[in-house]
Amino acid sequence: MTKYIIIRGNSGSGKSTVAKLLREQLQESTIILGQDTLRREILGVKDRPENLTLKLLPDLITFGSKYFPVVIIEGIYSNQVYGPFFQQFLADHAKETLVYYYDLSLEETKKRHANRLKAQEFGDDLLKRWYLPKDYLNVPQEKMIDQKATAKELVPQIIQDLNNLRD
Repeated sequence: MTKYIIIRGNSGSGKSTVAKLLREQLQESTIILGQDTLRREILGVKDRPENLTLKLLPDLITFGSKYFPVVIIEGIYSNQVYGPFFQQFLADHAKETLVYYYDLSLEETKKRHANRLKAQEFGDDLLKRWYLPKDYLNVPQEKMIDQKATAKELVPQIIQDLNNLRD
């Protein structure tokens, strides 16, 4: 049975870093469905309601579940645009899904963004414009990640949570 990990949060919070570290630990058993890659690089669409990412994501999740024991869905995936999709997905896959949300302040998000390569692509002005405070899915299994949690601390916790999911 495939297990799913959803990691959401604002730009620069650490989602992609954690997803990559998880794949390093889990090796070839993992596919990452990163929103930036899907929406910006593959599809080239704006993050609006009814954007094509909402059409492609279910197919990629289905593909991932056929070939990988772990599917990581990582990105901002705002509740306004993607909430209904995730609500339905969790209704169908609640027992095999972990949900994490980076609940960081704008100041912490700016600090983290400054230390990554994408800081050269866009600055604090865009980061502030994109910032969505408290953008929770409001589902029972949603776990909050605060600014104290480092990626290196978080990865073993997620792997433990993954191992605790029932097969």
